[in-house]
Amino acid sequence: MGLSHRLLRSFMFFGIVFAVTLFTGCGAVVETEQEPIKNHEVKGPKVTEDEAKLVATSRFQVTKVENVELRTLTSVEFSYVPMDAKQLTPIYYVIKGQTTSGITTIFVSSNDTRHAFELK
Repeated sequence: MGLSHRLLRSFMFFGIVFAVTLFTGCGAVVETEQEPIKNHEVKGPKVTEDEAKLVATSRFQVTKVENVELRTLTSVEFSYVPMDAKQLTPIYYVIKGQTTSGITTIFVSSNDTRHAFELK
């Protein structure tokens, strides 16, 4: 192999390395500017905590609310979700309170007050 052939191969090698670095490396360096989240785009519960408490007191006769928590249901709790709500959100208000018959836990969907159930 002559000197010119080796030089040509070296230039081709470095050209390929340069091209790959240019096209893959620059893409990682370029940052895209994200728009701030607008209030109408923020997702959250459609049901307020006060509405969930109202369901507990009016539909399930809770006389005293002791604790309210918004969280994802456990698999055991989810098994009690009404059938028409199974495909909807697993996030419920969990309301612990007292009724005339004792302590109870009420679960109210964070998206629809019609989806609620009680565990004693």
